[in-house]
Amino acid sequence: MALLNPDLPMDLKTTKTQLKRYELTDGLLYLQATLETDLPRLCIPHNTSIRHTIIASCHDSATSGHFGFNKTYDLVCRMFIWPKMVDHIKTFVTTCDTCQRIKSSSQLPAGLLQPLPTPGQQWEQVTMDFIIKLPPTQDGYNAIIVFVD
Repeated sequence: MALLNPDLPMDLKTTKTQLKRYELTDGLLYLQATLETDLPRLCIPHNTSIRHTIIASCHDSATSGHFGFNKTYDLVCRMFIWPKMVDHIKTFVTTCDTCQRIKSSSQLPAGLLQPLPTPGQQWEQVTMDFIIKLPPTQDGYNAIIVFVD
């Protein structure tokens, strides 16, 4: 038997052991649950449209109410599995147009702006500011620095 062969690399042994957790039922591939209370999870193929629909149904539905990443991930991973699922869900949630427009900021309110005192002479106060993440120029630059006297 191949699993008992000590000459096989460890990752191949692990792979063969993991393959035993998968089951083909009615033409669909399921990952068997690790706990008795869990249900098998449907393996989703590399199809962006299907994955987007699944995430949208768990994130955008009236019952889920545009929850954040954690709750959306919890709903999706109960029934489905695919490679890099966490990354896909994070991208979907952070780019959700409704969430961006409706959700309020969780940051503390900014303080009141305080005017700077007017300098009495030249070079008494010099400030600088970096402006980054601009569209790249033809030479490849994407930031500028501003000096104010």
